[in-house]
Amino acid sequence: QPGSTFKVVSTYVPALDAYGDSLGTVIIDEAYNYADGTPVRDWWGTKYRGPMTIRKCIEQSANVCTVKKYTELTSEVGMQYLTDNFKFTTLHPVNDSGQATSLGGLTNGVYNIELTAAYAAIANKGVYTEPILYTHIYDNNGNLLYENTAATHTAMKDSTAALITSAMEDVVKYGTGGAARLSNMT
Repeated sequence: QPGSTFKVVSTYVPALDAYGDSLGTVIIDEAYNYADGTPVRDWWGTKYRGPMTIRKCIEQSANVCTVKKYTELTSEVGMQYLTDNFKFTTLHPVNDSGQATSLGGLTNGVYNIELTAAYAAIANKGVYTEPILYTHIYDNNGNLLYENTAATHTAMKDSTAALITSAMEDVVKYGTGGAARLSNMT
């Protein structure tokens, strides 16, 4: 299960890329229920933080804000980004189209290599590169027998990738990813 790592690719990339939001777009962290009436809970408990920018929602890994934004975008938009843009292959078209998908609650989870490829597209200025395990095969005489070239496509605008990268840097600087902070690396 990808858990909170899915928030960026399921919800915030589509919000910035296709929906016209910015990192300054405000979402209210407040009591909120899934469509079936089950309350959505933030990881920090039952206290709500009120108005939060998308930048702050990403930094603090805010569940309520993520589910609210995913619901607003629609699961169709979220799933289109996940399957078409980021090429996740394990998603069930019906069972994984609900609101819990935004938080990484999935039927079969995801492959690590596919999650890594989705995040690599963010680092690669929005260009997704199909993960491959080898590039060339040679015989014992050094003759090229097979060349494997990775397919690429634009998964998001380069401006979206830059904004998401900036917000994710804040996760490490100020938010829930502080344990990953290294003194010699951004």
